[in-house]
Amino acid sequence: MIYITFSNWIYSINGLIAVCKEGKKAIQSSIKELEDTLQTKLFIRERNGIKLTDDGEKLMFYAQKALNSLITAEKIITEIIEKKCQKCYN
Repeated sequence: MIYITFSNWIYSINGLIAVCKEGKKAIQSSIKELEDTLQTKLFIRERNGIKLTDDGEKLMFYAQKALNSLITAEKIITEIIEKKCQKCYN
């Protein structure tokens, strides 16, 4: 899923490899597994890179929302923990 959110900024499998620190086969396998599970193509592979299909665009929209929600939740949890720790030391 993270691969899809990166596809806005990364337009090649090699770019994904650099960002995700995964091997080419691992990334291609993950993409294929996701496409097989969803029974749709998410990426159009071209000589000069990759781009999202219409289904890929739809999925990316919701994947980005989900990722942003997780980031917000993490910040809130951190704030709660920090408040509790401050009470323990005061």
